[in-house]
Amino acid sequence: MWGLCQRAAAANINLTVDAEEVDRLELSLELFEALVAKVAEHHPAWGGFGLAMQAYQTRSLDLIGHITTLARRYKVRLMCRLVKGAYWDAEIKRAQELGLPHYPVFTHKHHTDVSYLACASALLAAPDAVYPSSPRTTPPPLPPSCKWAPRPVPSSSCSACTAWVRACTARC
Repeated sequence: MWGLCQRAAAANINLTVDAEEVDRLELSLELFEALVAKVAEHHPAWGGFGLAMQAYQTRSLDLIGHITTLARRYKVRLMCRLVKGAYWDAEIKRAQELGLPHYPVFTHKHHTDVSYLACASALLAAPDAVYPSSPRTTPPPLPPSCKWAPRPVPSSSCSACTAWVRACTARC
């Protein structure tokens, strides 16, 4: 992974680590932190290293807090690509097979929508540490209340995210 980081930094292109399913998240975060430390040491000006985060996980806001803390500790700015979630069915099935008392993901779409907006707001509230990167060209469907959409949009946000938040705000 470090070789990929070095090549991406030299070419000034983005490299995103996927946060993966809940079962692999801790391992992904250990790898991610080790890479952040090396990026800070060898390529501190490179702003293309980041993490894709699953907004449907119940601990997604905690994950954003952790990533923000890492960025500030190592004095780098990290790219965070927020996705609604790609492993929902597998997460539910695994929790059922293990007989877990709770699911690690939100089980209702409107809860995931609210989580997505809360996560987007948290990312936009920490422009010194992270910058959001959206995989979508259009905003996701929104619940009836958009109280999570930040107002006003921070001026340091990327243009795609600024457009996303403005679209969310306009729909509320």
